[in-house]
Amino acid sequence: MTRLPDLESLTRQVTKVPLTALASRYGMNILDFIVFLRRNQIVTEIQPIELQYIAENFERMPASAIRERLGLTKTQFDQICQKVLKKPQRRSLTDMTLEQAAQKTRWLIEEKLGWPIDDYLPRQITRKHFTDNDLYDCIRFAEINKKADEVFRHFPAVAFLVCHAYPGHYRPFQFRHAKSNQYFRGPGGKTRLIRAIRWIIEEKLMLDIANLDIVAKNKYFLRVADLEFYGIGAIYWREHFANKDELVAEVLRTYQIDEPRGAVNIARLRETLQEAGIDVTRCACPGCDAGEEAGIEIHHIFPKSRRFECPVFIHSADNLVPLCPNHHSKAAKFNWRTLPRDSTKWRQILIDYLLSSE
Repeated sequence: MTRLPDLESLTRQVTKVPLTALASRYGMNILDFIVFLRRNQIVTEIQPIELQYIAENFERMPASAIRERLGLTKTQFDQICQKVLKKPQRRSLTDMTLEQAAQKTRWLIEEKLGWPIDDYLPRQITRKHFTDNDLYDCIRFAEINKKADEVFRHFPAVAFLVCHAYPGHYRPFQFRHAKSNQYFRGPGGKTRLIRAIRWIIEEKLMLDIANLDIVAKNKYFLRVADLEFYGIGAIYWREHFANKDELVAEVLRTYQIDEPRGAVNIARLRETLQEAGIDVTRCACPGCDAGEEAGIEIHHIFPKSRRFECPVFIHSADNLVPLCPNHHSKAAKFNWRTLPRDSTKWRQILIDYLLSSE
């Protein structure tokens, strides 16, 4: 950074030279340079590049962080939002969207806290990190919206926010939560527990299910510490199993009764669709005249490879659709991560995608 001239000289220069050029000359970030000028009363009005910064970050950062970055008072910022951007500084929770809450969560973790997106994150982040950084509105938004979710209603608002900010990275049981949590208890608790442990085995411990009969004999397989790290303490699994050996045996048993990968019974899938009133002799894509002679195939909308993340049984009728080979190959490019939780809409969403790609 080149030494700045005296304030009198700098005052003369800002009337003749673009601020971006001056900031470059003195080796300063343009926003830092403007803040310096404003603090020394050389520049008092809001600058175009500052308006751009506000517009770009209004949805993803708390107002206090934007004000601090630009060296603005609350009154100045309110006036800019209302008169120039035509936006209120604070919105009601009904106006906030899930994506806006996710954007602010990512800002908090990546920029404000500077944390890596790894498996330590759920063990570190707390509600206090949000409230200390003026993101209480995100917490309230999560508290309201998680109540309607059959999974997230069991877990804290922080889990709801981070899981939606980083889809596919985390599960809500990884986060700090009260020991009164009912997700692994009561009706269905044992099934959810086994499903969670299988996710840990495959996604976190990176073990191939084809080799489980070998690796499960190793004394380090699925240690109590491993389960604890990912949020499944003994307080949960001991409600269903007398000891860890019994737990491991049950987990392995569920793998044995699963259909092997790549060996799905196609006839059974066709029967499932027929029972749901779906014609399996023709391609489901409107306008396609391909019939049985074309070789109608059964496509899983939510992929079988991610079956443990699927909110419904992977081979349920909602997740199946009969397609000709041509449309089946196109369906492979569909972004299944955009599917809503309501599986009754999945087939139509995929068909709309196929029609739009033609």
